[in-house]
Amino acid sequence: MKHSTSTYYLIRNRIIGRKLFKAEDEYEYQIYVNGKWVPDDKSIILDHLFGFDPSEPAGSPYAMGNIGIMDRYYETILSDPKAVLVKCLDRCNNITTMSWGLSRDRIYRTIWETEKYYPRLLEVLKNSVEYDSAYWLLKYQMESMLDIYKRLL
Repeated sequence: MKHSTSTYYLIRNRIIGRKLFKAEDEYEYQIYVNGKWVPDDKSIILDHLFGFDPSEPAGSPYAMGNIGIMDRYYETILSDPKAVLVKCLDRCNNITTMSWGLSRDRIYRTIWETEKYYPRLLEVLKNSVEYDSAYWLLKYQMESMLDIYKRLL
């Protein structure tokens, strides 16, 4: 089966977007404007995929384009290996059960969030004498579940 080199999205307000695959793990989000594909510099596609809501107040982590709060949240956790362990265990549970009730958009957001923030959290466990054995199990669980979801979506 031949894979497409792009994934297309129809976004609110009739915006067309695409994820253009350039290499194995290299891609660019683009939107169609005035007859041309241009880079999505305003994160319109990611906001849509990850469930950011334009009706949320500016300080909400679910407001449009507001990932700074999430960055600070995960940065804080990195300093406490026990908190990292609990957060990773919680994420394993979340991704294992997300098909039971999350919307497609929320599943996309959870996948993105896991791929963005959890490699650094897992590194904390790997480098911790107390929790290094949990690292391998949690990493395997997260990666295998994300691979399944990404193939099905």
